[in-house]
Amino acid sequence: MKNYCYFLLFLFLTGCDSSHQPFDRFKAFESSPPMFAPVSHYMKQQTIKTEVDGKLDSIQVFKYTKSGDILSANGNYTNSDVFGISFEYDYEKNKFKLYNHLFRVNITDGNFIRNHNNQIIEYTGDNDHQIFKNDSKYKTINNYQDKKLIQSLTEVGKIINKVSMYWENDLPIKSESLLYNSNELRIINITDYLYNEKKQIEKMILTIVMGNKKIVGSETYFYDYNEYGDWIKSTTIRKNQGSNKKVTTVRDIEYW
Repeated sequence: MKNYCYFLLFLFLTGCDSSHQPFDRFKAFESSPPMFAPVSHYMKQQTIKTEVDGKLDSIQVFKYTKSGDILSANGNYTNSDVFGISFEYDYEKNKFKLYNHLFRVNITDGNFIRNHNNQIIEYTGDNDHQIFKNDSKYKTINNYQDKKLIQSLTEVGKIINKVSMYWENDLPIKSESLLYNSNELRIINITDYLYNEKKQIEKMILTIVMGNKKIVGSETYFYDYNEYGDWIKSTTIRKNQGSNKKVTTVRDIEYW
């Protein structure tokens, strides 16, 4: 399973104000998955490049507003488009666009609803038939407690993805994703996030249980932190994936 398991978890977790505001780490966790969220300063853009045995495997690019809200994201793999995904937001009109190859939808006129904290709690949209020839309707419901995302439920046609997030004080420490197809549980994805004493992510443990009960996973170690406390490099060790290839990631960050 590719690293898009992580990318999909926080696909639609955003706030929504383009004015510059003091750093809020809860906002940072809304706009990025835990391993990509900033520690102390809002980012303008981050580019994550992953190599396998020295060859480019994937590139993910995130862009943000001055207040930490995500504007757009794009991710591609060099050897496959199965996990290809991209999205962008229009906060003035409460609109979004989404391309998701795994869910087989291309939404060009989606709508979202925000709560009193300006957190997005609902997404709705229809596949536009331009790329995927189906009538799938997309819907995501996000539930927050004390400004923390605790559950996200996405329905696309016969696919249901239920994501639960567990917290320890102000840090997300575990996520659990259940993927159903035609009401049959197909994939369980559990990710544990470990931090150091400076609250910087230090290690990530991924465990995936496939429909055939096969268990695969990985351990990722983060290092080379910059002046804002964000990691610049990581190394991933795969488990039970029939490969001992070296997986390395380099992160390029531009700040506001």
